[in-house]
Order: sequence, then C-alpha cells, then structure tokens
Amino acid sequence: MRTRTLTSRSAAAAIAMAAMVLLCLPASQAAVAPRELEFDVPAGLLSTALIEIGRLGGVIVSFKPELVSTRSAGPIQGRLSLREALERALHDTDLSIDIKTDGTVTVREPSLSATGESATLPTVQVSASADDPPDTGLLAVSASTATRTETVLSRLPQSVSVVTREALDLQNAQTSTDGLIYIPGVTGEIHDVTSDMMPSLTIRGFPALYLISGMRTLRDELPLDSETLERIEVLKGPSGVIGGAADSWGRGGTINLIRKQAGPDHRNTVALGLSSRDNGTLRSSFDLGAPLAPETHWRLVGHGTRSGHTEGGYDGQHSRGLLGTVSYRGRDLQATLTVQGDRRRDVPAATSRVFLSPDTLHATGLGDEVSAVSSDDWTRSNAGDIELDLSWSFAPKWRTLLKVRRETVRRDTRRHSFASGSMVLLSLRRESSRFSGLQTGVIGDVATGAVKHQLLLAVDVGRSRSAERYGTATWRIDPATFQPGLTVLPEMPIWDGLALKPGAERHALRRGLLLQDQLSWGNWGAGVKVQQSRQSERVVAGEAEDSTTSWPKALNWDAGLAYQLTPFTAVYGGWQSTVAWNAGSNEPVLLFDGSEAHETRMRQVQAGVKFDLLDDRLALTLEAFRLQLLNVRASSAEWGGLFEHPGRDVRGLEIEMNGHVVPALEMNLGLALVRVRDVATGVTVPATQLSSVPGVGISSRTLNLLARYHLPETVAPASSVGLAFRAFSPIWATAPDAEGLSAPMRLPGGARTDLSWTRKTGSWTFGVFIQNVFDRKLYGTFASQTYVPLQPGRSLGVTLTVGE
Repeated sequence: MRTRTLTSRSAAAAIAMAAMVLLCLPASQAAVAPRELEFDVPAGLLSTALIEIGRLGGVIVSFKPELVSTRSAGPIQGRLSLREALERALHDTDLSIDIKTDGTVTVREPSLSATGESATLPTVQVSASADDPPDTGLLAVSASTATRTETVLSRLPQSVSVVTREALDLQNAQTSTDGLIYIPGVTGEIHDVTSDMMPSLTIRGFPALYLISGMRTLRDELPLDSETLERIEVLKGPSGVIGGAADSWGRGGTINLIRKQAGPDHRNTVALGLSSRDNGTLRSSFDLGAPLAPETHWRLVGHGTRSGHTEGGYDGQHSRGLLGTVSYRGRDLQATLTVQGDRRRDVPAATSRVFLSPDTLHATGLGDEVSAVSSDDWTRSNAGDIELDLSWSFAPKWRTLLKVRRETVRRDTRRHSFASGSMVLLSLRRESSRFSGLQTGVIGDVATGAVKHQLLLAVDVGRSRSAERYGTATWRIDPATFQPGLTVLPEMPIWDGLALKPGAERHALRRGLLLQDQLSWGNWGAGVKVQQSRQSERVVAGEAEDSTTSWPKALNWDAGLAYQLTPFTAVYGGWQSTVAWNAGSNEPVLLFDGSEAHETRMRQVQAGVKFDLLDDRLALTLEAFRLQLLNVRASSAEWGGLFEHPGRDVRGLEIEMNGHVVPALEMNLGLALVRVRDVATGVTVPATQLSSVPGVGISSRTLNLLARYHLPETVAPASSVGLAFRAFSPIWATAPDAEGLSAPMRLPGGARTDLSWTRKTGSWTFGVFIQNVFDRKLYGTFASQTYVPLQPGRSLGVTLTVGE
C-alpha cells in the first residue's frame, strides 16, 4: 500500500493556498474601539497582567520581554476601555502604550515614546488563543497544557515545567527529546538493545503522553527537530482530563510540543552548526517570516542534520524537514494554518558488554564498548501533518475554539539484536499510520457573586488507522567467540523469513467530553475538571476473522485548590484520577472468587508551595506527590483465576527554580527525590505472598542545572557563558525478585557537564560549546541479557547565526 507524505513542494503549495485564503478574511476595524469591558486582573507580574488584558480585549500586545520581566502591576478592576486598562497596568512604570490603526498594541520604552521613533521589537504575541506566551529568557510565566487556555503558572494547583526557546538554545538541543532531559522527574529510557531505537521518555516512573500544540499525535517517541519548536510544556501527573484515559501501563505526565507560529516583527535568521559528535555532525536551519497583510503573517522554518559514522559503529544518521505556518490575528477571529513534513534516519546508540557468570548466566559486571553487529541498522521515518486552529470571540467574555489535524507517519526499521545469548535476530518492520483529530469547545467568564468562573466545555474526537508488515531471520552464534562488528554471520540463516508479511491492521476511534471550571474568589483559587472517554478498536488480521473491541466508558477527574498566602507565596493541593484501560470488553471482568474486577486506575495526590521572589524575577516550586497504579490484574494458578493487586507506587519531592538570581545570571535548577516500588507476583510465589521490589529505569536522585551568565561589557561585550549540568544516582536495570529467577543488575549513576560561550555582534551571533566535558561514560536505563546502551561521549562544536 502506498503512503503519501508531505513533501517540500506540497507543503509550499499548501502554505501559498492558505495565504490566499487568509488574505480574503475581513480586516478588522481601523482602530481599537473605545468600548468598555469588565476587567478583573489581580496584582502580580506585569507580563501576566498584559496577557490577561490582551486576552480580554482580543488584541495583540507586543513588548520586549526584558522591559517587563522585573516589573509588577497593581489590581485592575472595573469597566474600562482597553487603553485605560493598559495605562493602569503601566501606571508605576516609565513605559507607554502605542495603539496602531491595525489594532496592534505595543509597549514602548521611554526613549522611543518620547521621541516618537519606531523600532523593530522582538515581540511576544498575546491574544485569546496565544500558544506562545511571553517567556523571559529561561523563565516562563504561563502555560496552556493544563487548562487548554493560557494560565499563569503560579495559579495552577500542580507542577508544570516549561522549556523555553532560549533554554533549548542553551542546551544546544537537536531534538525535542534532547530538550527534555533537564526537567526534574523526566527520564529517558533507551531501549536500543532491542528492535526499538527511539528513547522512551517517562515522567515520574510512568510513560508519557505526547501532544503537538495541544492535540494527540502519532509521532509519540519520534522526536521533532528543536528548530521547529517555540517551547515545550511538561504537565506532571496522569492528567486524564487533558489526554483521556491512559493505556494499561499507566501515564506519568503529558509532554506538549508547541511549534513556532507566524507573528508580527519576526526576525529572519539563518544558522549553521558543526560539531565533532559522531565523527562530524553538520546542522543548518533557516527561519523566515514576513507580513502578508496588516493582520496576516507567514513563517517558514527549514532544518537539516547529517552525521558521519556514529559512536555506536553505525552508518551516519540524518534528518530534514519544513514547517510552514500562516496566521491571521483579527480583533475577534484568530486563525492559524500549519503544515509540517519531516524525514529522519535514526540509528542505535553505542553499547557496552554485560559480563555473565558461565554457571548462572547472572550479570557480574560491565565491560568496554563493543561494535555493532551490523553497521546498516536504522529506522527511517516520514511524518507529515496539516493543522487548522481557529478562535472566535463571539461575545465580550465568550469565545469558541476549533482545531483539526490530519497526520500521516511511516516508519521502516532494520535491526540486528541478540536472542537468548546464542542467536542473532534480524528484524524488519514497516508501520504506516494515519490520524484525523478534532477539538472544539466553548470557553467563557462568568461571575456568581464574589466567585468568578472560567468555564470550558470541549469535545475531542480522534480516528486512527495503522498497518504493519514484518519479516525476520535468525543465525546461531557461539557467545564465547562471537565478536560484534568482527565476526561475519553465516551466509545462510537457520531461519529466513525476511519477505515482509502483513500483520494486523487496526482502526481506532477515541471520543472525549471535557467540562472544566476554574474558580477564583479573593486569595483563593480552585479548579474542577471532569472528562469522559470512550474508545473502540477494530482489528483486521489477514485471513483471521475481524475483531471489534469496545472499552468501557472511562470517567477521569482532576481537582485542585490554591491559596495566596502573601503577594509572593501560594500553597496548593490537588487530586487526579485517571482510568488505565486494560479490559477489552464492555462485559464485566470476573475475578477468581466470582466478584467483578475494579477499574485499573492512575491516582496522584500532590501538595506544594510556589514562590515569586526577587520582584518576580525568580520562581520557586516545591511539590510532594504520590502517584499510584491501582487494581492491576494478574493470573494465579493457586487460585485458578484472576486477582487484583496494587501496581507501581511512586513517592517523591521535586524542587524547581527558574529565573534571574541576579540581573546578569539566570538559571533553571531542578532536584527530584523519588522512591519507586513495584509489586512482584512471581511465578512460584503464591498470590498471597506478593513482594515489593525496586522500580527499574528510574534514578532515586537527580539534579539538573541550566545557567547563563552575561559577562560585563568591559570584559567581553555582548557575550555570555552557559552551563548545563545533569547528575543522577544508580539505576536498577533488572530489579531483584522474591524467587531469584532473574539476575539483578544495577547500572552506575553519573554526571554530565556541558559548557558554552556566545558572542553577538550586530546581526551575527557566534557560539562555541563542549558537551560531556569530562567524557563520562553514562549508561542508558535499560539492559538486555548481554548489552547496555551508552549515552554520547565528549564533543566540541561551533554555531553561527545571522539575522536581520
């Protein structure tokens, strides 16, 4: 079956058509109307006040982040015109407002407003549906993932981590996966010793749900290039009200990859980078944009990466892609059309040998790095999507949202791996998937006495189709003499089934209904969210009879409460409950004693405190949590049927600090302390004697630090130095069990240090970076019987960016 993907030519054609359509949209009025609106903006960050005023007024507000990052605004209440509300926000500052005839609102510096000069600002765009709120360097002030609408982080009764655009640049991150490893609670599990090659990210010990700009995606672990991203938001907890019911293995959080959008005053750039990683890696990118009309803008981002022979002994990997977007920002209507296409060739990581005891075959230690069985192993992927995002303010306090996406992904994998220690297995797999999704809803502000509500009613529908073809071949080897990369496999395998054979074809339908109420009264704030999920799946398995599965309705909910103790301190608590589907029928599942099984659920309880310090230049969050997988089912030969038991239990404390410690120094600091326990049912141990064992793949202690220091002008003009540091404790790759049937293996912890230096001169920016400065040998979090993956070693690189 042929699968069509989005090429550069088709993407460009789609963008051109979108521009023609958006240009035909009606222009807004010649000036911002002087009508009065009801404002109720609490005291706090000036940037937060501007976000709220822009949202209520339905206008675009542009300003330099550094102008407002250290300023506050008093409460703004009553019926006011837009100009009056903005002037009150800037009352205690020396800034001024410039409202243009096209409705664009700009915050001006004193020198500019006094002289009447105009300047091109690196703007932040704020509107009722803004996906790119004003980040100030490494500090983000708001996020949209938790509520589907832009909400100030200090008001959310749970932990949300944000990787800003500047944080991605500071890390020299190539992909979205690279940009997430400095988030406390996020772990990258590298399963490169099996047929998979993509790092699998977990949050708080459970799999993560992936979203792109707030909607489910087929890409999942297939990363996006960092050049296409504006920011990444990570929501901690099962979050069933946002992503629907979880899969049977649970969910620890949600990763929302927010792509770049077109907007006013865009800065065109072209960048080139070269590093020594993988025997030479070359990266290039461009980011271009311009206005099509006073309220319509386009943006085109292109990227490409190519490496030499990798550290793991594989042929070079490469990627390339295009992102195109056209945006219309009217007074009442905002529309964005996005088209993206990517092509990647990924290869496995380097591996280290695991020494085994010849008597017990239990692991006794780790050896040196080994060569690949075959240098021609790879995963080739093609992914493309087209997305339309609309927001219409049909009343002063009400608006409707609509987002639709069509996505296709094709992935081909060729991988040699070891099976049972004495065999080499070659696997070929081809997966083709399509997804069509729709999100729509209505959001509005309502007041009932002293209590103010922000209500959201939303409907989600997603339909997907996936098909798989596979083939395998097997060779027998002598483990004592076989040397990967040196020993040639026999010409004839003992089993040859490489001709691709059709596998199962799956058709799935997901539906969800969400009701959300965010309340505020005085110093109190609360959030109540309820979501109902439904899913059905039809499996077509060749000559076998088709099967249809309908999961029971799943009711997910989330409740939180926050109290503002002082102007800079807030305490909060919350409870989340999400169904984890593991029963494929509407019929009740019976246990061994004839009773009906309970729903398998994820449950999280969290409590924390948030501080806005140093005149709101520094944000500090401390959160204690407990995340559980409950009512897991297992079979008991002793009892002759199914029984229920607790699953994974994660308890921890996370500390995250973001912002400016002093004006010249900004940092992101994250510390996570966790305890992960799994319940082992065993094989010979009776069900009445369940044991608790350490969870695998998770460090009990991690420390992450991103820091940037702007050097004094007298020392090095327009220069800064950066530090990225990550340390983690030892990890269980294979946990001990109560029966002693498996060999426990504990991988050593480690630390990685990256350094960088950046210099700006006019329109040119030059950078130098060193990754893994001390060339530490850092292991992945997963091990097979004989091998464990390694993380990249030391590399040196340079970057050059030019922009107008």
